[in-house]
Amino acid sequence: MNRGEDELYGYYQRELDYLRNAGREFARQHPETARRLELGELESADPHVERLIESFAFLTGRVRRDLDNESPDMAAALLEAMLPNSMAPLPPATIVQLAIDPAKGKDSAGRHVPAHTPLTASARPAQRGPGAVDISCQFRTCYPVTLWPLSVAAASFEDAGAHPGLEREPDVAGVLRLSLMCGAGMVFGAGEDGIAPEQLRFHLHDSWHNAGALYDWLLCHVKRVLVAPAGRRVADRVGEAGTWSEAGFGSADAVLPESGRAHPAYRQLQEYFAYPRKYLFFDAGNLAQALRGMDGGQQQADLLLLMKQRPPSGLTLHAGQLLLGCTPAINLFPRTTETLRLDQRQLEYRLVPDARHEATTEIHSLLKWKPVMRTARAASACRPTTTLARCFTA
Repeated sequence: MNRGEDELYGYYQRELDYLRNAGREFARQHPETARRLELGELESADPHVERLIESFAFLTGRVRRDLDNESPDMAAALLEAMLPNSMAPLPPATIVQLAIDPAKGKDSAGRHVPAHTPLTASARPAQRGPGAVDISCQFRTCYPVTLWPLSVAAASFEDAGAHPGLEREPDVAGVLRLSLMCGAGMVFGAGEDGIAPEQLRFHLHDSWHNAGALYDWLLCHVKRVLVAPAGRRVADRVGEAGTWSEAGFGSADAVLPESGRAHPAYRQLQEYFAYPRKYLFFDAGNLAQALRGMDGGQQQADLLLLMKQRPPSGLTLHAGQLLLGCTPAINLFPRTTETLRLDQRQLEYRLVPDARHEATTEIHSLLKWKPVMRTARAASACRPTTTLARCFTA
């Protein structure tokens, strides 16, 4: 007896028990009618009535089994209609750091890399046999990022007492000093070889425990951002104060595609649990005016973050925790599937995204489909039907 027959037998027994219990109760309340129907406390003495009861129990048990088996499909269809991303597979994602190739010359204006820029990574198959080749994995960036010939050379916390006059400013416990270093042949300033970015995006690169503590500290306790020459104090700052804000929460910074049928907050929740490191980003803004005012020839400048509290206990600050030029990248990309030939010989047709890499390519979502007609008449694109619509029309 297979699993399906075992399951049906259980439904049959439950329906049969119900009919006997209901018949017993009916016989107690209506003895005259029950006597004519041959219903009693136990099995009926009439074999024809007994077979009729068993047949009815079998049929109703089969109907109830089918209804119970279709309940998950209905729930999944409703969820797909309301929150499509919740039913789609979660693609792999990572954080990548991009950099300017110094061999290609100087780039004082920065190099902008827009969101959705394609990237390619090579992966080796799990089993390396004769003739095995590396797998090409396609990623795309999620955040727009501007690359500068810059790096964080050092990061340290200094008490307010190390900066004359700062101890008198309220709600300032100290200064987080981020030392920025230019690439070879580049300096801060407004000259031909000078760089002065308006905004820098930092990624917190550390273990999840340390990154979480650092994120909370930088999110809640930054009072002001100043620019100063390398090694100088707050009193020697250049220009006006900059800004400091968290990044990754806007619709333009989405990792998963927007469905258009659900509130964006659901996507934020899904991304937080699936890709939490996409939120470990901060933007330092309004820096260009101060950096252009630096004395010529300086390859290093400091960002001074005035902090309301000291760093969390046990947190060690170092330059490797704050990276520039980073963006999330996800293994999700648009592609046209192989053409389907509808021969009207089956109810369902399997979509193949890539016949050459079928074993390593999976469909995340179907955006639209377009019929190809034999006639010259152009065919318009059609939106896919949801599973819920199929449930109601089947």
